[in-house]
Order: sequence, then structure tokens, then C-alpha cells
Amino acid sequence: MKFKDALLSILIIEVGIAVLAVMNYGVTLESLQAVTRFSGRASLAIFSLIFLFQKHRYIKLTSILSDKYYLIFAIVHGIHLAQLLTFIYLSGNKLIPVSLAGGFVAYLIIFIMPYAQHRLKVGNVPLKQFATLNLVFLYYVWFSFFYELFAKSARFFTQYGWILFRVCNLTCLGIPYARYEVTEFTYEQNLK
Repeated sequence: MKFKDALLSILIIEVGIAVLAVMNYGVTLESLQAVTRFSGRASLAIFSLIFLFQKHRYIKLTSILSDKYYLIFAIVHGIHLAQLLTFIYLSGNKLIPVSLAGGFVAYLIIFIMPYAQHRLKVGNVPLKQFATLNLVFLYYVWFSFFYELFAKSARFFTQYGWILFRVCNLTCLGIPYARYEVTEFTYEQNLK
């Protein structure tokens, strides 16, 4: 897929989410909350494609999201960030700097990756250094999504549910590590 086609597709999805939210809630704060929520889920879906198919032998990520898939994800997540900050501002919620630190690092990594991918393509970043940054990106952003989704679910847990949440949290942290072979990074094979 070409970059323009992928960009147009994600913009259509984002506009579709906004239209559906306005149709269901009107032009209200609840509508903006719904747009923000489902935009985040669209971003999670795109990240999941990157996470699952970046090293896949048969499914080429470049045919789904273009060869600039980090840029596509950064744009989608940037749109989500703008919606989230707008919702927080309009709803009057206060931001707690300590709780924002992890999210800030995740957004920083997300916005660095398209630049790093471009630098790799032109030969200014060694493949090994990019592979390391890619692993940090995948695992840190994966953990951020995982933690955010389960933290929201944890509100409904009982006291024993918290124990289950901790066990599940620690168990799932090992899942992405089992997915990767440490020996070789096949980013260049994905571009073919």
C-alpha cells in the first residue's frame, strides 16, 4: 500500500469515528469522550498490526500500512493525543505530572520512530542501533497499552481481583519476549 492510501484510510476511519460519535451523542462532551476512546482503539489496532506482523514471513506489513508504518502509527496516535488533551481540557480534569511521565515517554518513542526509520533508510543509523530502538518501542508501547487497558479494568476488581490482576500483569509481561528471536532483526526483509 502506498503511504497516501494508508494516510487517507486512517483519516477516513478517524472522521467516521467522529461522525458516529456525534450521531449518537450530539455535539457534547460525551461525544468527544467517545471519539477519544475509539480513536485510541484504532491506534491500538494499528500498533497491533505492527507488533504482530513486523517480522512475519508471509504477511508483509508494508502491504497493509505502507513502508512508513511508524509514521502512520505516529499520525494516528498524534490525532488521539490531540483529542485526549482537548477532552481533558474541556472536561476540567486536572493533569497529574507523575502519572503522565510514562505516557510522555511512550509518546516520545512513538514520535521518534518515524525519524529513526527514515534515518535507517538513508543509511545514517546502523541496523543494530535501529533494532534496539525498535525493540524498546515495541515493548514499551505494548506495556503502555496493556497497563492502560488493565488499569481501567481494575476498577471493577474486588480485593481478590487485584491479586488476579497482579498475576495476570506479571504473566503477560513475558508474552512479547517469547515472540522475538534475539538473533536477527529482519527489518530489511520487510521492505522488499
